[in-house]
Amino acid sequence: VSKSPKAMLASMQCYNIVHLTMKRAHEFVAVIAKPPEGLGLNLSCHPHSSALVVRAVHAVGATASWNAKVGENRQIKTNDYIVSVNREFGDSTTLLDAMHKSELLEMIIARPAEVPHTGPHSV
Repeated sequence: VSKSPKAMLASMQCYNIVHLTMKRAHEFVAVIAKPPEGLGLNLSCHPHSSALVVRAVHAVGATASWNAKVGENRQIKTNDYIVSVNREFGDSTTLLDAMHKSELLEMIIARPAEVPHTGPHSV
């Protein structure tokens, strides 16, 4: 089971033996100049979250330009997490405020690790 706490809990309740595999998220720094029209991202913001979730990257915009210049492991993608903006950490509201305050954004991006599905009870 991957990415779904509810599915993970349901799976743990069904089986006597549970194998857990944990992997550290891939983190990288993205430095993007924010133009007046914005970054070209759709973000999800939850008040009790310590990150902003990238819901979509527009085909045109500052983020698309960044992605075209860097290797694939440093491209900003859907479901990535923005965990810091200009060295500020905190809840998602703090991160959004930091984004609005500056024209140059230094963001720490975390990408959840892919966990292979193996074994007869993988969901």
